[in-house]
Amino acid sequence: MKPLAKRKAARNSKYWQNKSMALWRELVVWKWGGKCAVNNFVSKCAGPLQAHHLITRSVKHLQHSVENGVCLCAKHHIFCHKLSAHGAPMAFSQWFHDAFPERWEWVDQNKWTVKPPDAQADYERLLGMRK
Repeated sequence: MKPLAKRKAARNSKYWQNKSMALWRELVVWKWGGKCAVNNFVSKCAGPLQAHHLITRSVKHLQHSVENGVCLCAKHHIFCHKLSAHGAPMAFSQWFHDAFPERWEWVDQNKWTVKPPDAQADYERLLGMRK
């Protein structure tokens, strides 16, 4: 079996994980209207748009769930020391809870779920959402 065929055959291979992650990022930005979620709430945005996982990527079965993503500019994803997902996570969590209570409820209900991951199935599901 050729190396690419072998990687495609394994449903959770890096091949399927990378394809799923790229499509997940695209769909999260699209779902949020191509705008930073913080835009018009607190401060001006800066930098390119990025997708952020609300529940850590280490929860493998949710890492490609569009519901588990929020679109942020680079400032609000990483760099701002007052309100960013990585730069000020406690402030960001409180802000997100107040700004999007229905999404916060989803996070709260799903953060402790455990299921086996399937990156190929995730990719196929995401591809269906794209059409």
